[in-house]
Amino acid sequence: MKRVPHQRDVLYFESMKWTRKYRAITDGTSKAWETDASWHDGRITPIRRYALVGVVFGILWIVAVGAFAATVVIGAEEPVGLVTLLFLGPGIYILIRSLRRFLVEKKYPHVHLKPSRIPVAPGDRLECVLYSGADPARFSASDVTFSIRVTANKWVEQSTASDRSGPRKRRYVLWEKTITVASVSGVSEFGSALVARFGMDLPGEQEPTSRLPGSVSYDWRMEVDAREDLPGYTYEFTLPVFDTRSAGERADDALGTVTPLDNVSAGRGEVPPAPDSPVARGDLEGLRAYLQEMHDQRHELDGRAIVHRLFRGLVPHTTLQRNGDAAVSVVHVKGDPSVRTVRRLLALTAFLLAFFLAGPPTLLFLIVWLVLVFMGRAAKPAAIAVHGDQSGLQIDEIRGKKTRSERYEWSSIGMITDTKFSMFYEDIMLPRPGRATATLGVRIPSKREAEGIAAAIESVKDRYRA
Repeated sequence: MKRVPHQRDVLYFESMKWTRKYRAITDGTSKAWETDASWHDGRITPIRRYALVGVVFGILWIVAVGAFAATVVIGAEEPVGLVTLLFLGPGIYILIRSLRRFLVEKKYPHVHLKPSRIPVAPGDRLECVLYSGADPARFSASDVTFSIRVTANKWVEQSTASDRSGPRKRRYVLWEKTITVASVSGVSEFGSALVARFGMDLPGEQEPTSRLPGSVSYDWRMEVDAREDLPGYTYEFTLPVFDTRSAGERADDALGTVTPLDNVSAGRGEVPPAPDSPVARGDLEGLRAYLQEMHDQRHELDGRAIVHRLFRGLVPHTTLQRNGDAAVSVVHVKGDPSVRTVRRLLALTAFLLAFFLAGPPTLLFLIVWLVLVFMGRAAKPAAIAVHGDQSGLQIDEIRGKKTRSERYEWSSIGMITDTKFSMFYEDIMLPRPGRATATLGVRIPSKREAEGIAAAIESVKDRYRA
């Protein structure tokens, strides 16, 4: 696995892209490849560099710094304003770099890829036509070749000591392949252009593109470079490489094959039986009793002392039953009451020390207190029961003393998938009406199991959603 430098020019607006994708998912889009604006109408457009925005920003920066420097020079006896002129450097750098990119995009308009199909699955063959935007009247096709590099990437969110502006994603290349393709003259819907036709086999063992953002995500990219023959020509595309199997097939692969029910027939209209679940639908008292029972079992099986569980408590436990894509039941238990009590006591001790001690130790103990408060909340005992069948989706939840029991129509549920927000666990995301966040609260240690549970719930939704 090769690490590549952090690409700031590509990721300036990465958060905006993920926000649009997340909104599309919460609105109920079931196909992940329909959530990206660069994959519409059978075309793949390049990653936007926002060159025009950079040009405007650079000009505004230079004007603002120049005006401030002039004001200081006129009003000050010492040449302080000359020192402020040094701040023109970043604005000039941004302006030059953005202007170069802007001119390249104007010189080669309407650059896009035309794949044979969208999406492509890992292990399939990617067949593409690149419409370069280069005018055949200005550039001879026999003199232009394109270097095409396809990569499978892992993005890990992290913050560094030298960059405190927020989390950044570091890219790790898991697989790559580079080919050289000659160009020919061709015609697209935008007019004549140099085109390149090529194909490439994608490895089946690599992860598909992540359906949701998280602390760890995956994507596929194509980098096209022809700077030796076309001045400044370099573009990058994100490729729609997804697991195209149905939700039921993905669930069977991750959790084990489930034989479809013989007595379920659309023609007969029979109601499929609900799977055997340790907790009945809507039974909050039974769910609380199950929470205590499973805590005792988890504590007995774990065997670690409280001191050893202080930084990582008991592993969550999940029970899943499913009848094909007709019905599903998931009961999830997490938390560690004993560790929570210890963490809260330590938080109280840290707060008292911060209150009574003066000087630098105060800030240190306040930070420790805040960390322990969040660790105490993470260890709060909780249980979630998810029941899905043709009547809808029932979610029963217990968090400490709070309880919740809600039922939703399948038509109001967005895309159900897994993502990674913590170091140790995978999260199940289930968008539903009236909830500010799509996090279901089900945290699974195994990525494969999390993918299977999310796919099992989504397969039932796909069956009954109108």
